[in-house]
Amino acid sequence: MSVRGTQDLNDCLTNVNCIPVELTEGVYSHEGMLVTAREILARMSAMIKAFVKDGYELLVTGHSLGAGVAGILSILLKREL
Repeated sequence: MSVRGTQDLNDCLTNVNCIPVELTEGVYSHEGMLVTAREILARMSAMIKAFVKDGYELLVTGHSLGAGVAGILSILLKREL
């Protein structure tokens, strides 16, 4: 799965939303990236689980803003799968 980097004004607003929020106990995340990662997970969760169930491995990558979102998404996926 690839997460694209900053492309438009909405992405710029996501970048600016950099308030630290707790991801796990004692671990903080960029709020805008966390919100985006959770949105992707909510939309893609069923498909991701189906692929993993069938034995496929999932590689999550991204560029710029997408790299941060991909890293956080990976943490969320580890919890869920």
